[in-house]
Amino acid sequence: MGDRKQKDFVGPIILIVLGVLLLLNTTGVVPWEAWESLWRFWPVLLILWGVGIVFGRGSPIGRIVVLALLALFIVFAVSNIASESWWGWGRRAADRAAPRGALPYSKTLTVSSAQFSPSRVRLSADIGAGKVFIHTGSGGDILTAVASYSRASRAPRLVTSMAGSVLNVDYSTERGFTFLPFIYSRPDEHTLTLGRREIPTELDLEVGGGTLDAVLEGLSVTAVSIEVGGGTVKMGFPEAPTGRPAASSDWGARTLRFEIGAGTAEIAQIGNTGVQRVSGSIGSGTAYLDFGGTRLSGVVTGDIEVGAGKLQLHVPADVGVRLDCDIGVGSLRIDGRQYGRRGLGAHETWESANYAGASVRLDLRVEAGTGSIEVTSGR
Repeated sequence: MGDRKQKDFVGPIILIVLGVLLLLNTTGVVPWEAWESLWRFWPVLLILWGVGIVFGRGSPIGRIVVLALLALFIVFAVSNIASESWWGWGRRAADRAAPRGALPYSKTLTVSSAQFSPSRVRLSADIGAGKVFIHTGSGGDILTAVASYSRASRAPRLVTSMAGSVLNVDYSTERGFTFLPFIYSRPDEHTLTLGRREIPTELDLEVGGGTLDAVLEGLSVTAVSIEVGGGTVKMGFPEAPTGRPAASSDWGARTLRFEIGAGTAEIAQIGNTGVQRVSGSIGSGTAYLDFGGTRLSGVVTGDIEVGAGKLQLHVPADVGVRLDCDIGVGSLRIDGRQYGRRGLGAHETWESANYAGASVRLDLRVEAGTGSIEVTSGR
């Protein structure tokens, strides 16, 4: 009988907590909307149930682990409710009148061309999750950012500073623990417009999760750095900038750097940037690099690491290619055909037939733990 009582202690504690919250609701101390915030943390109850099964609720270790997790659940829930602020629930009630899935908050931020006249721009964007869209324009403001987001604490921040003639623009959103995907069907959205594409620009983009979709038409780009925890990156340079190519920036040669934890990265028409150096790493997933474009010159060098997954390279027919590959387990395929041997610890060096006489050369060193490297050539 005593054992049975020991095994039933988690359920009564949860009922007590819910009963206290109901009492506070009925007495007017806590608004009824608090249940919406509490519901965001319901997956923790599944964790408690699983821990109880693994350890056995009657065991001392099981009781300690379950009570500790339950305490954390209460702390996170209470802090989340408090962060919403009691006086903000009136506005949130009006927000809920909008169609389900709509994001209740929005904000527009601008870096005005009338306020700044930089010789260069360095844009750093740090976005925890959601969808990010970046595109270019002509004759507008240096940057216009339009954000739609699920809670007030996730409002974006914009900070600008001048370092000599270089304008530093930092755009960021709150990174925090949340179960909002269970509440809203739409992720946060951020649309960034670079309205002065003729100004030499360096991009430093970081996305924790979600998607990044960038069409940088005609942007005079000096460097691009992309970091994605998980999700998808699609970036293209469909048109080269007009006028002279941008000179190398003060912080180094024109570079493309990417770091993908998991997911997919597609970067098209890299040649329109006049890139001189490529470096990147892929934890798992796929990276597709298309070196098409009109502004490649001389020798373009690079180092790429692939933990697992696939690296796909597309190179124009008039560009010479040299690959120096270390492959743990996997393969190297050139225009659909297997090159070299398959197996553990393969080292392969491959040169295209036109490499020696090409005016533009691509020299890449690739290390792949598992997975494959594929190269296609053509227009």
